[in-house]
Amino acid sequence: MALYPNLAFVTVMDVTVYEDLGSSPTQNWTAITGTLDCLTISNISQEGPRKEARGGINATPCVRYGKTMRLEMEDVVMRAAMLSAFFDAEVDSTTAPTEISFSETFAKKIILVGQTYVVDKITGNRQLAYVSFFNFLPDSVLDITMEAEGDIGMVSLAGELFANVDGNFFTISETLPIVAPTTGLITFT
Repeated sequence: MALYPNLAFVTVMDVTVYEDLGSSPTQNWTAITGTLDCLTISNISQEGPRKEARGGINATPCVRYGKTMRLEMEDVVMRAAMLSAFFDAEVDSTTAPTEISFSETFAKKIILVGQTYVVDKITGNRQLAYVSFFNFLPDSVLDITMEAEGDIGMVSLAGELFANVDGNFFTISETLPIVAPTTGLITFT
């Protein structure tokens, strides 16, 4: 079954974070323990062009290139296992940490695969979909918003998206683009 031609998106749920083990999409990836399953906001924004070449009569734009994309998320729960991936923090134990250290270093490129569903405009039917970001570089900026009235604080996660080898910033598909073989490594299918 294909994605609906007229669809609406629901906030991305259950984002799995993968560590980059190579520069090629045919190389292996490994999952970082846990998922982001308490997102309240997830925004993808595109800007561009950053560059343009003009020429001819009236110096009209001949070539435009260099789009930029950004991903911003807000999560209710700060997970010790994810602090290294998003902020390059050092955690002494991901199961029961006693110390978390933040330094001036930046996080490395990671891959995110989020599960969501799309809604058909005409029928209102729901269909599972996957949003995949193959080159996400976190800003490594920790932003925790806490309310004075005792409300739970929100953790902001943001960063730049870069195109993959196919020139895509991200994909939306009806099938999971990554599968885990019996060796425990994650490979593209």
